[in-house]
Amino acid sequence: MIRKVHIASAFLIFVTFVFPQDQDQKTADPTNTIFPSLTCKHEKIFRAGQNGVTIPKVLSAPNPAYTQAARDKKTQGSVAIAFVVGSDGQTCNIKVHKHLAPDLDKAAIDAVSSWRFAPATLNDTPVAVNLETNVDFKLLK
Repeated sequence: MIRKVHIASAFLIFVTFVFPQDQDQKTADPTNTIFPSLTCKHEKIFRAGQNGVTIPKVLSAPNPAYTQAARDKKTQGSVAIAFVVGSDGQTCNIKVHKHLAPDLDKAAIDAVSSWRFAPATLNDTPVAVNLETNVDFKLLK
């Protein structure tokens, strides 16, 4: 079972957090985009919502920019991103799993890299967890 939390903001960009239940990190596609400067400090990564691990709470999630080039081309769709929320509440290990357009992929990554969370906990101790999100770009009429 997958739990989803929807956040709608500015009527332009919709973000869905997906908390994977049975995903093995080793099966991730190595060709996916990862930005080394956004890698996590070395810590054990848990699965949110399982075995006593809480789900991190969003403190700040600025919207990604909808680039003018994407607006001009009327590009719409989703960028699927996987990332880790570290024990410090910052995002890292940001990977694009489904591309939309290079400029919108970058906008989604830039936004996710600025998001802040109250970290997940296990026995009242902050821990790092894997999360996935879809950042949807939709033009208003």
